[in-house]
Order: sequence, then C-alpha cells, then structure tokens
Amino acid sequence: MRHRRLPAALGDPGARLRGLPGFQDLAAPILITQDDANPLAAWGRANGCRILPIPVEVGGRFSAFTPIGTLPLAWMGRDASAFLQGGREVIAEMDAGQGAWYGRIASTVELLLDAHQRGITEWVLMPYAMRLDSLSAWWVQLIAESLGKVAKDGTRKGYTPIRAVGPVDQHSQLQRWMAGPRNLGVIVLTLDGTFAPERLDPPAGCPYPGLAGLQGAEILHAQAVGTTEALEAAGVPVLRWSMPSLSEREVGAFMMAWQAIVGLLGFALDLDPFDQPAVEDGKKRTFKRLGLG
Repeated sequence: MRHRRLPAALGDPGARLRGLPGFQDLAAPILITQDDANPLAAWGRANGCRILPIPVEVGGRFSAFTPIGTLPLAWMGRDASAFLQGGREVIAEMDAGQGAWYGRIASTVELLLDAHQRGITEWVLMPYAMRLDSLSAWWVQLIAESLGKVAKDGTRKGYTPIRAVGPVDQHSQLQRWMAGPRNLGVIVLTLDGTFAPERLDPPAGCPYPGLAGLQGAEILHAQAVGTTEALEAAGVPVLRWSMPSLSEREVGAFMMAWQAIVGLLGFALDLDPFDQPAVEDGKKRTFKRLGLG
C-alpha cells in the first residue's frame, strides 16, 4: 500500500506557498494550475499572473492534503492545520497497524470486498446533514475515478457511488434501495453534538404534538437510526459512520480514511486506484472535436 508515502504531503500547507514570489500581493491575479505548457498557465505568464502550481504527481481527488488543496480553507478562515492533523492521525494509526481509525478502515475494506464478491457494487453515502453534501460529492469522485477500471486481467471491476443526503433522499431514493435489485449497500453518516439546542414548537394543528420540546439533533438521529434499521431489516448491507463533530479535524480524518480505503480496495481488486485513463480519453476526444487536439 502507498499510504506510507502520504505523510510527506501533510506538511505545513503554507510553507511552499509563502516562498512563491508575490504570494502576499493579493492584488495581483492568482492562477491555480499546473506550471507547465498548458493554455491557462501560458496565458497567466503572458499576462503577469501569479501561478500557484498544482502538484503534477497528485491526482485532483487526492490533492486535498497538498498545499494547494488546503489553500481554500485558509482563504475561508478555516483551520487548515486541524484538517491536516486529522489526516495525520489516520496515517499514524495505519503505520502503527492499530487504533480506532485503523480498525474502521480495515473493517470497511473487508465489508466492501465481501459485498463485491456477492455482487453488491453500488454504494450510497448518505450523511444526515446538508452541510456534508459537498463532502459526498468529493466521495463520489474518489470512488468513481479510483475504482471503476479494467483490471490487469482484462475484466471490468469497480464500484458505483451514489450521492444522497438524509432525510431528503430517504424519501426520494429509499424505495429503490430497499425493494429494488439487491446490488446496493448504504453508508449512513451521522453527526453528534453539532446542532443548535433550540426547542421545536410545532404549529397549531400539527398531527405530531409530541415534537414539542425536541431538538433538531434528536429528530435527525431518530431518522438516521430508523432508516438504518429499516434497511437492515430489508437485507440491505449498511455501514454506520459517525463524526463526533463537524470540524476541520474530523473532516480531514474522514477524507484521509477514505483515501486509504480506496487505495486498499484498488490493490485488492487488481486495479490502479490512482489513474483515470477513461477520463483522459474523453478529454482528448473533446479537444479534438474543438479543433484543439
């Protein structure tokens, strides 16, 4: 596994950027791209723009822990150091071969591989928080680009990721998950202790007066547990994940854990999880049609 090479990418996210000429001059145009002969970089150099180089050896879906990947966190006033620390903690446990994250990653890989052998190749990630919807979008790209490949023996293998968010999609998609073809599993992601404690006051005539006095977190938790139990009762494989809080550190740990999971799954399925040849082929054909190839 290549995870032992990852800690080198977890250094100070600003160290390399602060050394770039003109980085502190925010009035100057800034471009984030590979510093090579690509059209955007060429245009930037011709127009006096600052270029912040994307590491050429790291694919976009794995770039969150690079200096460029953490730069948006700093721009938004978020704690990039805590995000990186979450990733480091996961890597440290993987290197040590023990710990809660090590156990969670190992059990997840085992479950997904076992399910794959039984024809379960579609997986839903359903966080019970709208604020994690963008994280689901990253997860979909990570799974699809890394684990949908032609293996070395010529067979087609992989997983189909499905993006969802609870409780919205427990209404719009749950019917298919529970009663449709048995080729699908669900990952339920919940948050603990991150919702405001305001009491809910149902309007007059509400058919559920018992909602009075409940907190939003209580209702979401009940929905997550109820949906999970219904899926399991229907024979659908369910993987339960929980974040103790919605913080930079926890999101960093989650993302690093899934990068490790994808790497291990790729090697187990005899796939290269770090390339995306089909995507590159599509780009070349697009450029050709536009007269640029």
